[in-house]
Amino acid sequence: MNIKPPCICSLSLVSKLTVHYTLAAFLILLVSSCLTYWGLVESFERRNDMYLDSEIHLVEQLLQKGDREGLQRDIQYRLSPVEYIRHYAWVLDEKGHMLMGPPEIRNTLPPELFTENSSRDNKKVRRFADGKMYVLKSAWIPMASGEKLLVQVALELSHLEKIRNDYRSMLISVLFMGMFFCAGAGIYIARRDLAPLRDIAERARRITASNLDDRICNASLPKELGELATAFDGMLDRLKNSFESLSNYSAGLAHELRTPVSILMGEAEVALSRERSATEYRRVIESELEECRHLTRLIESLRFLAQCDRGEIKPEQQEVNVREIVTEIWEYFGPLVEQHDITLDFEGEESLVGDRELIRRALSNLIHNAIVYNKKGGRVTVALHHLKDRSAEIRIGDTGCGISPDTLPQIFDRLYRNGRSKQLSPMWPGLVLPIAKATVELHGGTITVESELDRGTTFTLHFPPSVA
Repeated sequence: MNIKPPCICSLSLVSKLTVHYTLAAFLILLVSSCLTYWGLVESFERRNDMYLDSEIHLVEQLLQKGDREGLQRDIQYRLSPVEYIRHYAWVLDEKGHMLMGPPEIRNTLPPELFTENSSRDNKKVRRFADGKMYVLKSAWIPMASGEKLLVQVALELSHLEKIRNDYRSMLISVLFMGMFFCAGAGIYIARRDLAPLRDIAERARRITASNLDDRICNASLPKELGELATAFDGMLDRLKNSFESLSNYSAGLAHELRTPVSILMGEAEVALSRERSATEYRRVIESELEECRHLTRLIESLRFLAQCDRGEIKPEQQEVNVREIVTEIWEYFGPLVEQHDITLDFEGEESLVGDRELIRRALSNLIHNAIVYNKKGGRVTVALHHLKDRSAEIRIGDTGCGISPDTLPQIFDRLYRNGRSKQLSPMWPGLVLPIAKATVELHGGTITVESELDRGTTFTLHFPPSVA
């Protein structure tokens, strides 16, 4: 016999929830940080373009006014270091000679670095060996005299680069700090919210076969866990009923087996107590053979019910003449019918679709009960009717002693017999009604009972349309 090892998960539910929560938070923070950083860079670039365009426009206005001295002073002023801003501007003629601007700037930013096709929309970003980075932009300015002057401006980005680097480092720090914070928060939240689940597991571990009355569900559980606890309590109810049925079934089976075995042992002991004639030994053997037949019927009935439980019996679908089956059963129980002076009435239609042997077995058990538990001179009625939904019903009624309302819920339990049934049918085990019920359920149908004390009992076998 192969025994599977218990399932061992590599990660607990708390760990999995924490990992998923942390990854989700990390992705959200990462996307947010990237968008924020991208927005900052875009803002810097847009402002740089606007700043350079404004400088070119200012130089153009001064040149158009012809105020070259003012322009020279403005250029010299703007060359002076200012916090966070450092830019350069100069003016060249069409031959590339510098007209205005610091000559030493040509060593750092020669005109060749600028775009050949100079316009207000052209710009270039260059990084030099000393680590400084510049944005370069140039534009041709037409003068009233007909000549063209080239204005070139440059903005040093070293300070902006430092701001971007600092901001990027800060975002990375926030990202990882946020991830660790989310991991800690995830562990705390998962442990707190899964505490009811651990409580359910602890309660379930304490439940054994001796305390199946304990329940798990309570008002403090969340909705989702409440549904789980309710389903678990329902399973406990079914287990409790199954344990009780199994216990009653085992007790009944022990009783049913003990009686014939005791009879067999008693007769054998009496037979061996002294010397007897062949006729006496024959009588003892015949009596013991009858007890063996009783045990065989009991074993076959139990085997049939076990096969029904395992789904090993598949009913055949064929036309079944119910009137013919009832007639055969009535003739079979002829001596019993004469003994109780019972009459039979058959009403309704004659046939339905199902398994002939299974239907015969169910009807035989129910008709036998109707005869045994009937009053002397009573009547047994069998009626078959097809309903509007194409289903069929077989009703078997008697005019006998009836069944107590307190006993009705238990009559289909296996090996259940009350005191009156033991008195009227001492050698018939309590499997008649369970077999009838199992037979109808094999066809997908149901069996119900109506009874009134001292007036009789009626069993109704309902077969669904697929069978009927």
